[in-house]
Amino acid sequence: MTDPERRAVQQRTMLPVILVLALVVVVLSALLWYFTVPPREPAVSPAVSFEPPAPTAPAPLSEPTFRDVPAPPSPADIWATTPAPATVEPEPEDRCATLSRRLTAFFNELDTRDYIQARQLEEPAAIHLGRLLDRLLAQPPVVSGETDSLFAILNNTAHLYRVLQKDNLLLVKEIMEREGRQLEEVLDLFYQWSLVAPGCPPGTGVHLPLPATYEYAAFFLNTLGGRSYIFRRDTRTRLLAQYYAVLILDQANEAGINRHGLDIRPAINSLLGEMAGRDDLKTAAEYRAVLTELQDKYSRQYGK
Repeated sequence: MTDPERRAVQQRTMLPVILVLALVVVVLSALLWYFTVPPREPAVSPAVSFEPPAPTAPAPLSEPTFRDVPAPPSPADIWATTPAPATVEPEPEDRCATLSRRLTAFFNELDTRDYIQARQLEEPAAIHLGRLLDRLLAQPPVVSGETDSLFAILNNTAHLYRVLQKDNLLLVKEIMEREGRQLEEVLDLFYQWSLVAPGCPPGTGVHLPLPATYEYAAFFLNTLGGRSYIFRRDTRTRLLAQYYAVLILDQANEAGINRHGLDIRPAINSLLGEMAGRDDLKTAAEYRAVLTELQDKYSRQYGK
């Protein structure tokens, strides 16, 4: 065999070996690439969850202080205020209940006062003062004909003492002095109650019928005995007594029961003059507005 033939045979025998080695190299390279290069994450849209969000722990509460916790209302706060919607007029039943509750709170507050407890009353203040009020209204003073005799003048001058007796008169005087800072609220409460009481169910023990209160309004406005009582009081108390006497006299005129024929205009004009510029009345502006309205009303009816 010649040399060219022998080299051709060797090449044919080496070709399969070379192919196998090349295939092994390719496979090893592929395996090396697969295990050494990190796989790339496919880009996918986040899944929409329909599960409710996990509850979160509430934020810790700070320790409350006396400024954070509102104080409970005192009895004075209850009777001295009449909560009502600003634009809705309360029903009559609601007004009865509200004023009755305020009256009860006022009397309950009196029962806690040291000066009331020191008197050792045999009954609660509401019952005791209610009885005194009934006694006064059942024994009215003399209005017409007071100056006809000295005896009538003296009786009127001592009227409250004769009806209430000394201890009870001193009790009433002490209540007015001790509760002086809220005297305006107390008088307004009793006056408002007198307006609605005829249509309210019984239960408060406070009876203020217009015919009876009219007699005392006339007493304080138009008699020597009555005026001597209120002019012995401080100016603030006197003006408040005269103011509510005028309001009651106006009611009597409207009801047609002004049997003594009193002229309300001088009292209105006098009060308007005295209340001008006063700073010791909490609602002086309201008093003057009411009196001005009454002044206009009676000026239209009877002239000035």
